[in-house]
Parts: sequence; structure tokens; C-alpha cells
Amino acid sequence: ITLIGQALNVAHVLEGSIRKQGERVRITAQLIQCSDGYHLWSDTYDGDLSDIFDLQDSISRSIVQELEVILEGNANQRLATNLTNSPQAYEYFLHGRQLVHQQSGQQTLPKAVDLLEKAVGLDPGFVEAWAWLADANYTLVENSLTPHWRDHLAAANRAVGRAEELDPALPMVMHAAGYRASLENRLDKVIAAYQRGHDLDASDPELRFSIGMALAGIGQIEQGHQLMEEVLSEQPLIGIFHQSLGNTRFALGRYEDAKRAFQRSIDMGNTLAAICYAFLLGFEGHQKAAADLLDKYINQLPPTTLQLFRIPFSRPIFYAAALRGSRLAAWMAIMSISTLARMPFIQPNVSIPGAYFYLGAPKLFLDYFRKHSSIYTLASMIFLWIDTEEARRIRTHRDFPQFAEDFGLVRAWRKYG
Repeated sequence: ITLIGQALNVAHVLEGSIRKQGERVRITAQLIQCSDGYHLWSDTYDGDLSDIFDLQDSISRSIVQELEVILEGNANQRLATNLTNSPQAYEYFLHGRQLVHQQSGQQTLPKAVDLLEKAVGLDPGFVEAWAWLADANYTLVENSLTPHWRDHLAAANRAVGRAEELDPALPMVMHAAGYRASLENRLDKVIAAYQRGHDLDASDPELRFSIGMALAGIGQIEQGHQLMEEVLSEQPLIGIFHQSLGNTRFALGRYEDAKRAFQRSIDMGNTLAAICYAFLLGFEGHQKAAADLLDKYINQLPPTTLQLFRIPFSRPIFYAAALRGSRLAAWMAIMSISTLARMPFIQPNVSIPGAYFYLGAPKLFLDYFRKHSSIYTLASMIFLWIDTEEARRIRTHRDFPQFAEDFGLVRAWRKYG
């Protein structure tokens, strides 16, 4: 309990257990003090699964009253939203959503897609599940190797469309719509979608973090960083969020804080953060430490990233180029990655322009996004504001003004500064 309290940054944890027999359940809840494990309060609740959300709301309200928590706003509001009338669909949804956050692993996101498809199969009107199914398909393309990646993008777009038909005002639908706008290379529309979702529900952590990341992506680093930190203080167990926070701190020049964020992301299973961490170490002149870090996690990187090392000796060449600044190695690595990127069996993903960034190839970085859109384009733009030579080469490249105009960066700057 002490470790959980530290991870969540809380003084107390509300813990529970469930026993089920048929449609009847018995739920035990207890409030535990994290410092010493002392049980401050506990109670038991019996109920029926015929309406899981009424049961959730009843138990939540009872616990709130027992703990004398003062609710803001309407004290009679429901504490549990009725997302579906199917308990089995809800179970599939919860598991699938968890896997979308986890992301790491070849089978993680395919499993998430499968579970969320089962959820909407049982309840075709389950709008939240449709939105998360879209997110699962979009993120799968970036993290899991599959010859059917185009089919997943099409399935994601269909899921967004279905969710919009059911409830276009749902915040999570706006999040999925933001991903779709990113694939259309309309970064201003991405932020607009996130902002609409946030306006509908300012407490939604997905939307708040996404707005913060998007603002950082267009160069509003301080404002974006503040939002991201606020979300992580409330939702500290999403590994990919810590990587984005680390990149933003890197851009702010807060290098030690960035390292801590990267390491926490890695510790939570998001090994892609090791590349960002290694680049920061190399930037500081700690080339051996950077290479050692990559060696430690290289085989745990997403399969889409490991594609870049298919050519023999590509790993030491990349290290020499990105971490040691060897011009010959950089030329060899760029040729290697450019050759791979043209191959039909190579799945487009954000690691490829990321490699061009690290190798100091600004035109290839910009051209890749023109040819291969990504849901992570705005997140990648955060690197443009880091005080490194690689970032300056992109910002001052002759193609960058037109890129900024075409991709909606200029329109976003006009609105947000």
C-alpha cells in the first residue's frame, strides 16, 4: 500500500473486492492509510448485476457520504454514467481501454481491438467503446507490425464515424476525431477537436493531456507543460504520458526532470522513451551512457521501431551518427533508413521521421510527414522546439514555412499564439 500511495501520489487508497454468485454480487470497500496500512473505514454492499451502473452509482454515493466527501456542483448528480446495458460489453470495454493505454508489446493493441470489437458487437450503441475502438486501431498502426495496417486505419475511421453518429458531443469521440484530423495533416483541426472535447468535459484526462501535448507541439511549451503536469498528478500510471512530459521538459531545458520522466515511462513498460532518454544523454555529451541505455532496451522497443535495424550493422552505425555526431555514419544511416522506408514491407510509423530528426536530416523529416501521415505528428513537433542543432536545422530549413502553412501550424499559431 505504501508503494501504491507513492506511485499515485496520494495519502489514502480506497480498496475493494468483489464476490459474485449468479447475478448477485457482494462488494467490500475499505479506506487504507498509505503511510502505515491502517484501515480507517470499511463496509460491505450487496447488489444485483441487472443494472451495473445503478449499482455503481448507489455504492459510490454511499461511500462518498460515509467518507464525508464534499461534492462540487449538484450533490444529486450520478457518480456512474450508464455507458451500456450489457455487463459483458462493459467488461470487454474496460479491459480493452486498459490495453490501449499500455500499448507496448506486439499483441497488446491487437488484443485491445478484439476486446473493443466484442464490446460494440454486444452493444452497437456503446458510443464510448466505438471511440476507444478507433483509438485502438489508430495506435496499433504505430506500435504493432501487421500487413493489414491500412485496414486498421480504415476501421478506425469507420469507428469514429459510427461514434459521431451516436453522440458527436462525447469528449472521447472528439479525441478520436483529433487522431483522424492528424492523418489528414490538419494539425489545427487536431487541436480544435481536442478543445471541443475539453469544453464538453474539462475533467476528462485524455482530452486535457492531449491539448497540453498539442500546445507543446505548436511551440506553446510552457502552457502545454502545465496542462500535462496537472493531468499526470491525477493520472500518474499512464506510461506514454510520461514520455511526452519528458520531451516537453527537454524542450524547456529541464534536463534532469526530463530524465526522471523518461525513466518512469520506461519503468511502466513504455520502452520507446529509452530513445528520447538516450538522445538527451547524447546531447549532454554522455555518449557511452546513451549507447548503454539503448543496448539495454533495444530488443524491447516496438516492432515498428525495430524495423529500422533490419540492415546488418545498422545499430552501431545509428549510434555513431545520432550519439557521436559522425558525419560518415549519419550518411550511411540515412541511406539505410531511406532505403528501408521505400520498401513495401516496411510499415509507416513515427519512428522513421524520428530517426531523420536524430540524424540531422531536416528535408527527409519534413518530406516523410508529407508522404506518410501519423496520429503522432503533433507529438513529434515538440522536438522542433528543443535547443539542439537538429531542431534548428528543421526550423530554419527553406521548406519549413510551406510545411507549417500546409499542415495547419500557421493557423494554429494565429489562434493560440
